[in-house]
This record gives sequence, C-alpha cells and structure tokens, in this order.
Amino acid sequence: MPRLNVRATPSLFVVAALVLSGSAWSTSMLAHEEPDRSEIWMTAQDSGEVKVLRANREVTTIPLGFGTSPHFVRFPAAGRYAYVAGLGDGSIYIIRANQRHLAAVIPIAPATEFKGNINPSLPGGGGVHDATPSPDGTIVLAAHWGTNRLYKVLADEKHESWTVDTSIDILGRRPICSVFHPDGHTAYVGLAPNGLAVVDVASLEILHVYATDAAIPCTMQTSTNRTDAYVVTATGHFYHINLWTNALTDLGDSIDAAHIHSLVTPATGPLVVASRDDDTLRLIDALGREFASIPVDATVGIEDKPDTLALRGNQVLVALRATGKLGIVNLQQGTTRYVDITPPSVYALHGLAVRPDPKKLDHRGR
Repeated sequence: MPRLNVRATPSLFVVAALVLSGSAWSTSMLAHEEPDRSEIWMTAQDSGEVKVLRANREVTTIPLGFGTSPHFVRFPAAGRYAYVAGLGDGSIYIIRANQRHLAAVIPIAPATEFKGNINPSLPGGGGVHDATPSPDGTIVLAAHWGTNRLYKVLADEKHESWTVDTSIDILGRRPICSVFHPDGHTAYVGLAPNGLAVVDVASLEILHVYATDAAIPCTMQTSTNRTDAYVVTATGHFYHINLWTNALTDLGDSIDAAHIHSLVTPATGPLVVASRDDDTLRLIDALGREFASIPVDATVGIEDKPDTLALRGNQVLVALRATGKLGIVNLQQGTTRYVDITPPSVYALHGLAVRPDPKKLDHRGR
C-alpha cells in the first residue's frame, strides 16, 4: 500500500479566533494532537474510487469503476457499511467497511446529462448526488439529480438487503443533500435553486418547504445538543432550525465568502464552512456572524477548492477538490497540515466522512 506524503504549512487566524481557541498559530503539527484511530473515507470522484486513510497513515483504495463518479460517502452510527452516491451512473454503492468489499449496488435511476456539469470526465453527472443513511441505518435517503426526486431505500444491514421503497418530487426542485433529525423521524432536504424541505421519514410526506435565498449545497448540520441545526446557502446566508419545532429562522446574509460548500458544528467553538473559490475556511458564531477565516491553500498559485468537511476530535478535515489533498486543521492548536491522497484533477477528491473506530464494532465487522 502506498505511504503518504505529508506536508505541513502554518496558517493564520485573526485575533478573534486566537482568543477563542486560546492558542497561537504554530507549525508544531503532531506533538499534542489527540490520538484517534478513526478511519477517514474519501471519494476520488474522477478516478471512480473510494480512498480510506488509516491510522497508520496508509491509504487503501476501493475501486468502483470509471463513470461511477462517487460523490459523497456516508456512515450510519454503527459504521459497518459505507454508503457511496454514484453521481455518474445513478446507483448507490454499499461497502462492507471492515472488508472493503462491495456488499451491494442499488440502482436508483439512470443518470442523465446535467446542464451544470463542469467536469468533462464525468459522464452524465445527473445521478445520485447524495445517499444519507438514518442514524440507525434502516433508511437511506437518496437525492437523484436526473429525476429531481428524493428516493427512500429500506435497509436491512443484518441480512444485507436494500430495497427502493418510494420517491417524491419536491415542488419540482432538485434535492441536493439530506440531514436526519437526531431522532431519525424527520429529515431536512436542501434544494436547488433554493429552499429547505422538512420531510417525514416514515411516510416520505413533505411537512413544510421553507424559502431560502439560494441553494443549500450540503451545508446543513445538527448540533451536539440535539436542539439546534444550522443551514448556510451557497451565497453565505445563514439560517437556524429549532429541532423541537422544525421552525426555520433567517439570521441574515452575514458571511462574506465565495461559493460556500459544507458545514460542520464542533461541540465547542465556532461553526466552520468551506469557501471553495478563495481557498479558505470561515468561522461563524451561533448567530451566523463570521469572525475569522483560515487559509487552506496547500498549493500556492493553484486553486485547491476546499469542498467537503468532517470532524475528528478537535480536528476539522477538509477535502481539497482540485488538488487531491486532505487538509487537517486543528482549531485548538491553530495548525494545518496536508496529506496527498490522489492526483489533481477537476474533481480529484470530494466526499469525506469519518468512520467510527473499527475496534468498537462487533468482531464480525458487520
């Protein structure tokens, strides 16, 4: 297996971020980082592969095939199976996480030509954009761009059985990504060109559709307190969701960023979003006010395009879409380092998810 080339570079917080974190930015990368055996799973979209970064810094490659264009990778709470959205062909790829083998390929609907496709190596581009499992792993919601429909898949992981159940159209808008309420009974679906749908998971009934100023490009997350969720649109407009009432509150257009994509909500400290067109992460408080930015510019003079984010302990992980690198940002220490995962291309690296420690799973890894 290939060894990794790790290159560390310092970044700078503004004063507000330094006060918040309680530490100055430094170049000491590894001395005090929390030990964490969690695997980091990533989608190498253009090469049709899933990449797994292990704790020993080795990368395992799981080939799905050219034209599958794996977009996002997701895990339910148990972490036994990975769910990978096939943007290129319209299928969901389900991988046994311990064995790194395909358990099933679930065709949702054929991919169609997507007008917004900027990637010449991506066939069609109108397949499954996201396949999100419920916390208990019994339901998967698939956002399909070719049909503009949200599909519900029934999952029986014990018997490795997955069945497409039903689908809905949401006001003719394109579903982008889904986030489950912590109780699993409700889901929030970001839409394009705008809007947020609240969906009852059992019936797939649309409970409400809120208007937003622009599309919600996978920039929704619930907080660890199970009472709040946050939404940011592509233009940087910020919203709050009350998880008790499902009510959406508009907090205003307060984020000065370029093409927002992805959002994470650390248990302590600021919310973090990726700003794709200027190679930065933006730090936001719970009222939607931006107060700091972190450069994630691994290759000076070339757009890295920070894309999907994930959390691992006190680290914010960021997939650098164009240059194929993983950025590891430690908010407490004020450090950033980069790991080479896959060669640069238009969509070299996109999806990113942290799998729970395999040692915490049962001995069968199923």
